[in-house]
Amino acid sequence: MNLLPRFDQLVPLERGEAGLLARAVAVLVRDVTHATRPVPLVEILTFAPLATLGRELLKIHRREELAPARPKRPPKPRQLRVPCDQLAALLHCERALYCCGLSAEETLLLRGIVGKFQQKSLNLSQWIRFRECPG
Repeated sequence: MNLLPRFDQLVPLERGEAGLLARAVAVLVRDVTHATRPVPLVEILTFAPLATLGRELLKIHRREELAPARPKRPPKPRQLRVPCDQLAALLHCERALYCCGLSAEETLLLRGIVGKFQQKSLNLSQWIRFRECPG
């Protein structure tokens, strides 16, 4: 249930990007669920929205795998509606996403995908402070 639909953001995802991000998110979710040491509270609080986002990305990826590629027309980007809690959870775990065992090429692509989410977070910067400013 989305409590703040006004803060939802539409993030454009090209074919294949949902699968790559889903793989990285799945590693983070696994790390929290299979932790042998106590997990920080903030990681627990971001776990549910991150797991939900991962499931949605996986659904999109599976639909993309089943749909045939159309060589004559370039595919339009899929608009993924991301609630603000999922966006905040993803941006909180941003640095950990790059350490999920992906290849160097996949990590570079992942940075571009996460950059799309960062751009959309700027739309919410007047209501939500995603990063604390040092000083």
